[in-house]
Amino acid sequence: MEKNHRRSNSQCVVLKVMAKSTSPNKELKQLGKQIQKFLRSHPSKKYTRKQITKRFIQVASKDEINQVIDFLLQDARIKRTTGNRFQYQREVKEAAIVKKITGEVDLAPSGVAYVISTEVNEDVRVEKKHTNKAMHGDKVIVGLFPRRSGVRPRGKILEIVERAQEFFIGTVQLGKDFAFVLPDRRKMRADFFINKKHINGAKEGDKVIVKFLGWPEKNRNPDGEIVEVIGRSGSHDTEMKGILVDNNFPLHFSPAVQKELDKIPAKIPLEEIAVRKDIRKTLTFTIDPVDAKDFDDAISYKELNDGNFEIGVHIADVSHYVRPGTALDKAGYRRATSVYLVDRVLPMLPEKISNIICSLRPHEESLCFSVFFKMNSQAEVLDFEIAKTVIYSDHRFTYDDALEVIKSGEGEFGKPLQTINEIAKKIRETRYNEGSINFDSQELRFTLNDEGNIEAVKAKERHDAHFLIEEFMLLANKTVSKFMSAQKLNKDAFPFVYRIHDEPDPDKLAVFAMNAADFGHKVHTDNLKKLPFELNRFFQEIEGTPEQNTLEGLAIRSMAKAVYSTDNIGHYGLGFHHYSHFTSPIRRYPDLMVHRQIYSYLTTKNTWEDKLSLEERCEHCSSMERKAVEAERESVKYFQTVFMEDKVGGEFYGLISGITGWGFYVELLDVHTEGLVRMADLTDDIYDYDERKKQIVGFSSGKTFKMGDKVKVRVINVSVEKRQIDLIWLPEAE
Repeated sequence: MEKNHRRSNSQCVVLKVMAKSTSPNKELKQLGKQIQKFLRSHPSKKYTRKQITKRFIQVASKDEINQVIDFLLQDARIKRTTGNRFQYQREVKEAAIVKKITGEVDLAPSGVAYVISTEVNEDVRVEKKHTNKAMHGDKVIVGLFPRRSGVRPRGKILEIVERAQEFFIGTVQLGKDFAFVLPDRRKMRADFFINKKHINGAKEGDKVIVKFLGWPEKNRNPDGEIVEVIGRSGSHDTEMKGILVDNNFPLHFSPAVQKELDKIPAKIPLEEIAVRKDIRKTLTFTIDPVDAKDFDDAISYKELNDGNFEIGVHIADVSHYVRPGTALDKAGYRRATSVYLVDRVLPMLPEKISNIICSLRPHEESLCFSVFFKMNSQAEVLDFEIAKTVIYSDHRFTYDDALEVIKSGEGEFGKPLQTINEIAKKIRETRYNEGSINFDSQELRFTLNDEGNIEAVKAKERHDAHFLIEEFMLLANKTVSKFMSAQKLNKDAFPFVYRIHDEPDPDKLAVFAMNAADFGHKVHTDNLKKLPFELNRFFQEIEGTPEQNTLEGLAIRSMAKAVYSTDNIGHYGLGFHHYSHFTSPIRRYPDLMVHRQIYSYLTTKNTWEDKLSLEERCEHCSSMERKAVEAERESVKYFQTVFMEDKVGGEFYGLISGITGWGFYVELLDVHTEGLVRMADLTDDIYDYDERKKQIVGFSSGKTFKMGDKVKVRVINVSVEKRQIDLIWLPEAE
């Protein structure tokens, strides 16, 4: 009987589906068929947007024709050719599968999928009818069709190897003896069918977490079970929880974890202190953000009799409390990282660990894993020692507090902070001279009132106190990595977890150089050895300019992604041959693995875990890190759109930060957010996208829109649900 109630996404509440869809309406779909038919009847000819518009202007407006052309192009029903002309896209013959590859699904809202695989150079397009019930992020086997010259590779999904996600966020729609959950995420193409016994008290309109139970072959919808009601749509709390669940982060720790927490003593046993290096009488302090609750690193300072200094980097010894195989360890590994949203933190480990027991709180004793550096005033490391320690934190500084002491030099911490700061500056200078890239992208800080509403959005400022901590954390990470890379296990390299960063793709660098040129800046990207120095020169050149944030972001996106691996290829961005993450085990699981491996070597000369197992963990941690970054970006977009809701009708100046076939993006200078001007809304001329030059050009006027142009715009619509800000361009007298 349940089968009769099942339906496709298109059969759900019409208004809801239309709100989620980016497809044209019924009339425009008919226009699309007419345009396809016209191009198909002239298969060898290529037409400009203006020519197509002239052909169909009697049956539709220019804006509607442009919208349909963009949709047909996005859906690969027509193709763009040289000279920014359009031609009919012949269908690919699907009779033969020439090769099978494994990859990850990137599902578009239209239902078309792109399979990302290391086995091919380009993403593989999979039409909706060939997605085989795959969902976004799934690991799949895809069969490739014969490749045609100049056309993206295509294929069909043959098998789902592993589902990427078990829990989803959505809104309940009740039926008589069943329910549907309409997923929030636009990349989830079907609604969940909920059997009566799995509704579990949810009401119409509730925002819920639904567990994926399976997707029977003959059914149009996956089966689900509602496991938690998290609130009503629209509240900040509900939306943030939804972002976390949609990115595969569990909201709660299990009862088994709580049982283990209850057994952890709050006080450090005397017998544990006895086997550690005791530096409780050495001057030690922390420097963290003003709103920090987990203090996972501290610095100690001691002047030596020979005129040199001992500077210690002390990291919370999470590995002492979180043992392999425990429920606590499994929970930490499952998350792999803490997630920092605008208004909250989802910790990797429970608060009792991250904010109390392992947090290096002021005027308390703590267990640490430490690296001691013997250094001279020229910032040269004369010797180092890695050891388990017990410390006493004498003071907790915020970054701004520490900066004031550095400037004044007054008080008990004045001279130590000034000395450490001078050494940090020299380390930093040496690092840049040796090829480290000075990436310093803008981060936003949202000021929220007691009700959780936004009062202001500002760019975070960084100064000497930030750089001081950064340099010593980098030095510690580099030092332990270099030390462990030299160790052997049965004549083989000792298994270890590295943070690696590959060389950038030359094609991406060329695009970045072209974008920088659009802003009036020249960057030479052809020599990878000289590139770090060239980028640092470029970053100095753009510092303080309106385009700084946009160009720094474009530079970062032209780089490879840093990942975790047991195979050390070095870290290109930092210019280090050896680099690992050692300094944040409270919030990063790879650091916990690093601690275990180092301690296992120091005590037994053996490994805590073999190389293959470590590599599997590295891949999982890299994946969860990407999801955390995406969740953090989504939370920023959410609050940006909330902040802009009451600014509809407002006019702003901004810089064009992106050019596409459907319009251009503008970064609004005063409010630190980005919106879209659609090409269809440029009504003073017929405009087209010049893909080669990456600019939008008016046919009659010759007016161009390109990266870096300063424009005036008006906010015409803000959709918090879609995280989208729509703008229109306001012409100004030139």
